[in-house]
Amino acid sequence: MAEYGEGNVRKRGKIWWIDYMKDGKRVRESSGSPFRDDAVKLLKDRLANPVQKEYLVSDILDMLLQDYQERSKKGVYKSRSHLKPVYSAVG
Repeated sequence: MAEYGEGNVRKRGKIWWIDYMKDGKRVRESSGSPFRDDAVKLLKDRLANPVQKEYLVSDILDMLLQDYQERSKKGVYKSRSHLKPVYSAVG
């Protein structure tokens, strides 16, 4: 368990979540695991090595289309077609 002021682990439903402070803001993140030890390990890792997430708009659109495809959403083909102008505009 993390020391006081270094973050916290909490169980929401069956999944453990972590929260900690980064740059003066609270960050809440799912560990994606039903095991507390995994959440504590992730919290310690985040405190030691903060994540720098920077995405391009095209990366986010790719993730959206991949999500649609993985969840077998209707209209994946139509979504690709409608997003072509957006891709060309943002590179």
